[in-house]
Amino acid sequence: MNFLDTDTVSYRLPAGFAPGFQPDPVHLASKFGRYEASVSMNNGILTYHRLMEMQRATHPATAYPEFVEFCRKIAKADRVQVVLVKKE
Repeated sequence: MNFLDTDTVSYRLPAGFAPGFQPDPVHLASKFGRYEASVSMNNGILTYHRLMEMQRATHPATAYPEFVEFCRKIAKADRVQVVLVKKE
């Protein structure tokens, strides 16, 4: 069985605030699994969606550097932030 983790978080922004920077959607796929993250804004509600699925499999030790790189890309995507600005 694969490992699947999904998160969806919604924030109602205070009046007058909007994203000044909104990250692009991220889609990663490898033999180890897949990762998706996106941010959307709709009617004053900022929604973050994240999906990580890890494949249940056995890989040779030589694949370890590739696995580490896949995990680093996920960690980097998880650290991206949305910047909110107050509209004038």
